[in-house]
Amino acid sequence: MKNTLSLALFIVLSLAFRPASAQVKLGGNYGFSVSMPQDYSNLQLKSGAGSPNIKKGHKINVVYVNDDEVVFKYWRWSDDSSLNEKYYGTENEPYLYCMPVKDFEKLTRPVYNRFKGFEVGGYTVPYRLRGLAQGADGFDFESSLSLQANFIVGWGSRYQPQSQYDVSFGLGLTKVELSPINSRTDEERTASALTFSLGGVWKPTPYANVGMFLGWDWLGAKDQNVNWNHDGRVWLGIGVNVSFNAPKTADNTGKSGDNHNEKK
Repeated sequence: MKNTLSLALFIVLSLAFRPASAQVKLGGNYGFSVSMPQDYSNLQLKSGAGSPNIKKGHKINVVYVNDDEVVFKYWRWSDDSSLNEKYYGTENEPYLYCMPVKDFEKLTRPVYNRFKGFEVGGYTVPYRLRGLAQGADGFDFESSLSLQANFIVGWGSRYQPQSQYDVSFGLGLTKVELSPINSRTDEERTASALTFSLGGVWKPTPYANVGMFLGWDWLGAKDQNVNWNHDGRVWLGIGVNVSFNAPKTADNTGKSGDNHNEKK
């Protein structure tokens, strides 16, 4: 009885911790990360008249997957009809190939669209350089608290799910510091300004980014009489941000494109 229970427990644990073939997505796009000999036996023709071949950079699309096998087709080649005839087939009858799941996971990596999509979020621009075009007398810098909504467009590498570069357009409210030096007020105080900004962000890591922005601040009607020196004038913003939230990631499923031997 004890041996029976031990065997049953072993089977349950083996199934629970078995490597999941769900890592390979049905409809997913992948690229070969290595080249293999032409006679590599674990890649076989499933249907059609294709010639099994694995070359680094060639891109494929998964059409069927189970616990043991992956069936896929190549992306078409836009600039070489001989490769289409040899490996791809046609849109209506593409050549299909099969490979064991464990081999597929070792030899390929997911391929994503370069365009990562649109997003609405926020960026902090902690340092603003004002009056750069006004000479030394008009130059000023400050750390401003701004509440902005940003419309973000991201893109990046085919082999990374997160964007590496963002273009951002923002609109919001900014607290600005007024003083007798930069305005006609008699005392130091704060005011609110409508802010529009646009800029670019580079993400060296998924959780950190560096950005440069151009923006404009306009004081509201009740503060117009102070004649703030920087009202409506362009500023240069520099920001280094650290995010503690999981970055947005793209999915590698979707319409496939053209095959190119890209290595990045």
